[in-house]
Amino acid sequence: PHTLTIETMAGPMGTRLQDQGQVTVDMGEPHLEPSAIPTTLGVDARQVVAERLLVTGQVLEVTAVSMGNPHVVIPVADVDQVDLEQLGPALETHPAFPNRTNVHFLQALNDQHHRLRTWERGVGPTMACGTGACAAVVAAHLLGLGQRKARVTLPGGTLTIHWRDDNHIFMTGPAQRTFMGQVVLDSLGTEAENEATGNTEAAAQARAMAFLANTSLDEMLELAANSLAQRTQRRGGPPVTPPGEPVPDWDHRAH
Repeated sequence: PHTLTIETMAGPMGTRLQDQGQVTVDMGEPHLEPSAIPTTLGVDARQVVAERLLVTGQVLEVTAVSMGNPHVVIPVADVDQVDLEQLGPALETHPAFPNRTNVHFLQALNDQHHRLRTWERGVGPTMACGTGACAAVVAAHLLGLGQRKARVTLPGGTLTIHWRDDNHIFMTGPAQRTFMGQVVLDSLGTEAENEATGNTEAAAQARAMAFLANTSLDEMLELAANSLAQRTQRRGGPPVTPPGEPVPDWDHRAH
């Protein structure tokens, strides 16, 4: 099979092209310590498993997993009955998760097949989430609901997740083209030229290209973090804690 290493902000990720258009990706290792999520839940424990949390007047049992980004998984009897629009943002911005969190509702069909609905941090409902599917299989295994290898069916399709004994998680699923686009760089001109001729679309494209050419990756990440913080505040959530800073001493656990 063909292999390819992709550089990401979380580090290099190895991929392998399988038969019938399937691709396997080494998603790295899950982290379960409360400080790695980060969360104020389970601060005296090594893992956050089935912690009781009061959310919008109801008590939910949540399990937290970091895949380089924070995830919280809640097992339910039927994911179709979950009020995702209410519980998703309430959990995402809950003070127990100072950097906010991705939210997943898990229905264990059997110990090798789960259904998942996702509320993605800063986005809302999404068709799929690769790191979320990995976190769901880890959480299901910790809760005694599933094996270390299982299929996860999301609205956008089905993934096979394998949490291996070496602690690495491998994700296998189809690679499909979702859209195509084309930009003719030579035709963009400068922003001033395009605005002078009334070509506002080309002017916007020129600004975008200038931004990409003159902005470092660190600057882009800082802009993204600031945007994330602003969206969190608009939703009424706690301030986003910059990486490396201590987690505030929130305690909203249900007893």
